[in-house]
Amino acid sequence: MGIRGLQSFIDGKQWYEEVNIRDVADEWRRTKTVEPVIAVDGAACARHIYGTADKFCGGQYKQFRESCRTFVQRFRDSGIRLVFFFDGIPVEEKMNAWANRRKDRLWQISELFADFRAGLSMKERKFYLRPEAVVPTARVIFGTELDCNVRVATGDCDNELAEYAAREDHCLGIISSDTDLLVHEGVPCLIFFKHLKMTSSLNARRYNPADIASKLGLRREHLPVFASFVGNDIISRSQLASLHDNLLSRYGRGSRVENVAKFVKDGPPEDVTALCAYAFDDQPNHLEDEVRASIDSYRRGNAVAEEPTGDGPWGELLRLAEERHVTCKMPAAVYAVMKRRRFRIGEVLEDLAEQRPTGLVLRPMRARLYAVLLRERGPDSAEVKELMPMGIGNIREESVAVARLPTSVPHPGLRALWQQEDVAGQDQRWRLFAWVTSPRANLSALRSVSPPHLAVPAVALSYLRHDCNPAALGQEEAAVFAAVAVAVGDASASFLAGPDVETVNVRAVYLATLFVRTVLHVLDAAAACGLSFPTEKDCLLDAYFDGRYFHDVFAATMSHSPRDPRHHLLWRASYEAQFQQLVDAIESTN
Repeated sequence: MGIRGLQSFIDGKQWYEEVNIRDVADEWRRTKTVEPVIAVDGAACARHIYGTADKFCGGQYKQFRESCRTFVQRFRDSGIRLVFFFDGIPVEEKMNAWANRRKDRLWQISELFADFRAGLSMKERKFYLRPEAVVPTARVIFGTELDCNVRVATGDCDNELAEYAAREDHCLGIISSDTDLLVHEGVPCLIFFKHLKMTSSLNARRYNPADIASKLGLRREHLPVFASFVGNDIISRSQLASLHDNLLSRYGRGSRVENVAKFVKDGPPEDVTALCAYAFDDQPNHLEDEVRASIDSYRRGNAVAEEPTGDGPWGELLRLAEERHVTCKMPAAVYAVMKRRRFRIGEVLEDLAEQRPTGLVLRPMRARLYAVLLRERGPDSAEVKELMPMGIGNIREESVAVARLPTSVPHPGLRALWQQEDVAGQDQRWRLFAWVTSPRANLSALRSVSPPHLAVPAVALSYLRHDCNPAALGQEEAAVFAAVAVAVGDASASFLAGPDVETVNVRAVYLATLFVRTVLHVLDAAAACGLSFPTEKDCLLDAYFDGRYFHDVFAATMSHSPRDPRHHLLWRASYEAQFQQLVDAIESTN
């Protein structure tokens, strides 16, 4: 992510300043009257905070919630307010880079599953893919529990981060893992998560874009041109391979970063046409457009051209959806679907050589979700394009037909779903939600589940049991999820941390991955239908799931007879009625 090889180059050159963030804030307050703020890349922060918790078994969310609290409190103790920015609407110009990164990771995941099946120990295995729910969980925790300012982007998240940092004179800088932010116009400074020490004084390396440009022999305003010819999320390294080889011959044995800097300086940097003619002598015209798009992506005020919302009913709904999207009142997928963007389904821990892709397992639910969100748009909403892994190294785009809403399931309109609060409206929401998530589920049983947040795992497991063809999991497997959902609430984060899983149960890994992805789809559907159980923060995974705990209980249950998960948990008699009610909700159909 970002500019290829730039961070390792500037770290090697030591082009940074070692700082104590607490001291920086104290110095700021001596001359300013406003509270200092740091803008934070939310997704990068979530992945950093998750740290060394389980990566193979679905995620450890109680630990993660505590880590989020600790992170925010450390900055508050230093008198610094954090503003988090999260990705929202997929950026079309970066879609190819997104897909190519997924392809590479799919091969790594395939190799990992080969090791799983060989029974190799995972204790020392390095693997950098975080569980899929980590980032959406962080968005909710930071915004609703920790009362931070959280913003979800309507365009490129980098642009919105950079614009905020450049515009707000009380912003000390940005914390991220993305070197693109060194190039964006107006960013005062950048701190990388990998060099942030969460001590009481918050030691870090501070990178100044103007200083880095000067050391490269460039002016700061030429960094966008430089970044475009080094390679980024718009111009791939493969497109630049010939140029980089030629520069090696032209300038000698310098590094790729140094050679490109010399090339841009000699260009001159203002003559993009001449630079492209040298760089892409076989097809300069086509790639010049991409280079210019890349350069423009770093400019302040740059925004991808949006379709006009219009003044009609659909335009009004889009404006309402955008307001809810930006203020984190619903998951980002809802607004993205309404804007008719390609629905991206990323890589997760699944063995695509042996197992049906989880994205395909959940496609029928998404098709019904599309029907709810696009019903009022008009006749041009018959299908949605999806981009998802379909095999090892294979990311495929397919058009998915929007499901037909049956006449027996009333849809009062999105505005009514999102704003209406009367009892009759709740009945309509539940009927619509049940149709989207698990049409065969017993709605009365689902609504009677207590505590209410257990409706989320209940409907997710009901879908996987009864609405997939073939069924995605068996009755005994669903019972393990149900037992963990009931018992995990009383388990402490330290207990759940436990020892690392050394020998992995492949079936448990797949089911945990599938369950977490299904839960995220269920929460998308709940937001679309205006439902919560009772609030979004109460429905997060730590209330009913822990990956390592599930893995251990599943493995023990499946290796003993009878297969009763209650024998392998810290089970209390008080759990029994809740467990039976949850199992009944999962297994009962209409």
